[in-house]
Amino acid sequence: MAKYLYRELKKVHYDVDYVWWLEGDKSLVRRTLKAIGSSRYIKLEMDAKQQKVVTRNGRIADRVFTSLFSRILITDYLRFGLIHAWLPSLVARDKVIIFDRFMYDVILATSREFEFTAAQRLKLFRLCSILLPKPDLVFLIEAPPEVCYVRKKQEIQSLQESYDKWETYQALHPVLGQLTKGRIVQVDNTRCPQDVEEEILATTLELLEGGGHYGKSGNYRD
Repeated sequence: MAKYLYRELKKVHYDVDYVWWLEGDKSLVRRTLKAIGSSRYIKLEMDAKQQKVVTRNGRIADRVFTSLFSRILITDYLRFGLIHAWLPSLVARDKVIIFDRFMYDVILATSREFEFTAAQRLKLFRLCSILLPKPDLVFLIEAPPEVCYVRKKQEIQSLQESYDKWETYQALHPVLGQLTKGRIVQVDNTRCPQDVEEEILATTLELLEGGGHYGKSGNYRD
């Protein structure tokens, strides 16, 4: 859907960029963290199977590692955002930037992985809204957990996992209005894909033709 929007705006001669936010997973920092984290967690699982006693110092080391891991990860994604969101908006004020997912998604995924509290998650949301451009338009593409599971079985391993992800994303809804003054549009994604695409395109063109509060940039996430 994000790529569809990108192609359609190109057709009507908008200066538009498409950014897949999770492309940050390919960064050297992220790949290094994944390698270190995987090795450590494999060792911990092996220790558990061999019924080794985990000392207090070991538990402290695990907590320190987890804390550092999450902070480095968030910092690296913020770096990605500064390069792909702030810099283009400074260089070309009329550029339209379509984000397939946004920093919000990274925070939510990280909060599930590292079990952040609601207060920690809210703090990261607010930090994101300070350091990154505030989107003029946010699409919340919504579908029930059962539908998401059927559509994305390669990514979602079980229906329970789909429910867990869905529940995690509900935490964004109450605070999203505090993070941006842009328009927030909830889109029913159980409909025909063509109808959804047409709604997204029409809403975006309405914003662009009327002029955006923060310049012609938008945020899209599925």
